[in-house]
Amino acid sequence: MAARRPEGERIRYRVLPPPEHCVAAAVLQGFAVMLMCTALSDPSWVVGQAEGQAFVFGVPYVLHLGLNLTETGPLHLLHERGLNVLVLMATCCYVSILFGMAAFLIDFLDTSIKRLVGVKVAPILHITTALSTAGAVGLSSYLFTFILQELRLRSLKTSKNTVTFGESYFFAIFSGIMSLVAASASLYHTRRHRRGTLTRRLSVEADDASAPLLHGEHS
Repeated sequence: MAARRPEGERIRYRVLPPPEHCVAAAVLQGFAVMLMCTALSDPSWVVGQAEGQAFVFGVPYVLHLGLNLTETGPLHLLHERGLNVLVLMATCCYVSILFGMAAFLIDFLDTSIKRLVGVKVAPILHITTALSTAGAVGLSSYLFTFILQELRLRSLKTSKNTVTFGESYFFAIFSGIMSLVAASASLYHTRRHRRGTLTRRLSVEADDASAPLLHGEHS
């Protein structure tokens, strides 16, 4: 005898939601973090030569000094203001790396920590990473201008001196661009996931309302 199904029982299928993690944003953010780590370890943010002395200023310069704000470098070009700028640059770099790694892990892994007060965490982390990277780039540009002004104030002939941006500066720019693209990909994935979840929910409710009742089978 075949098993009977109770009258009025409806067949229900569980519709699994699509995964919330975004691999594309995670990969982009991973490259951004790698570039920022390279920029942090490479001292050449602002490089140049003045009065026959070469100088290289960057985040490692102030880190190797143990945040000592008295060593102003060759020809005393930095002063306390320049050293403070380097400290702020180091802070922005570390913030970019920490927030970028957090965004990478949340986007790559299907973790349960997805929302904070109803807002997606990953896009916020991507945007924060991009902003902190932009802060490091902006501070480096200010340091570049500060050194040029210092050379002019000392009446040093700029034709014999050179001040340029080093490779770390461009690493940071590329890192910020990748973080912005990762933020855009994460936001697009969030909207697409929300729209897909809503569509599936409405489809399940419509099927549930129109599903016919299954009557018991006779042997």
